[in-house]
Amino acid sequence: MLLTVDIGNTIIDVGIFKRDSLIKRWKLPTRKETTPFEYYSLIFPLLKDVSGEIKGGVLSSVVPSLTSVFQNIGRKFLKIDFLIVNWKVKTGLKILYSKPNTLGSDRIANAVGAVTYYSLPSLVIDFGTAITMEVVNEEKEYLGGVILPGIGISLKALFERASLLPPVSITPPSEFIGKTTESSICSGVINGYVCLVEGMIKRFQEEIGKGLTVILTGGEAEWISAFLHLPHVFDPLLTLKGLKVIYDLNKGGRENE
Repeated sequence: MLLTVDIGNTIIDVGIFKRDSLIKRWKLPTRKETTPFEYYSLIFPLLKDVSGEIKGGVLSSVVPSLTSVFQNIGRKFLKIDFLIVNWKVKTGLKILYSKPNTLGSDRIANAVGAVTYYSLPSLVIDFGTAITMEVVNEEKEYLGGVILPGIGISLKALFERASLLPPVSITPPSEFIGKTTESSICSGVINGYVCLVEGMIKRFQEEIGKGLTVILTGGEAEWISAFLHLPHVFDPLLTLKGLKVIYDLNKGGRENE
C-alpha cells in the first residue's frame, strides 16, 4: 500500500492507495509547531489497521517545517522513506516555469493528475489557503498559472478590518440578494468568487484556445462548482491521485500492491 500526504497551509490531506484505488482518506489540521510524535499520535489511530502494509510514501508540502516532521514519522514509525515531490522528480511534464525551484509541489501534483486523468489542454483550479490555477497544453507542457488569495484569507481580512461585521460560517447562499448581514456575506463571498473564477476561465480560454478542460479541486471547490455556469469537472481527489502517479513514475509502483 502507498501512503500519500499533501501538506497545505491549513489542511493536511492523507490517503492510502491499494493498487489504483484510494481506500482510505483523512484530513488533519495543519499545526506548524507539532512534533513528529504528536502528529503520529493523531495519525496512528487512522493507520493502525494498515500500518504494517504500507510499503511506500509520497509527500507534497508547502510547509517546510512539517516536511521533516513527516519524514521522521515515515522513517521512525512506518519504516518508509517518503518520496518528496519537487520539480526535479519524474512527472511526465515539461515544466516551462521560469523559476521551477519556486513551483509548489501541490501545483505539480495537480498538473500531473490533470494530464493523467483528463483531456488536454487543461486548467486546474485548486481552492486552498491560496487559490492556484495551472495550465498544461496538449504537449504536456506545464505553462504556468496564477495565484490569488483564497476564500479563508479574504474572510479573515474582512472580519479583522470591518469592525461591525460579525464572523460568519460560510454556507452556500439560497438567494443572490442577501436579506441579513450574514446572508449578504455568504452571497458576496460565494458569488463573488464564482464570478472571479468564471472571468479567469474565460481569460485562460482566450490565451490557450478552445477545448480547455477545467478541473476544480480543493477545500471550497464543491461550493464554487455548485454555482459555476461554465463546463467543468469537480475532482476532490486530484492532488492525491497526482501524487500517486508521481510515485509510480519514480518508484515503479510496487508498493501499491
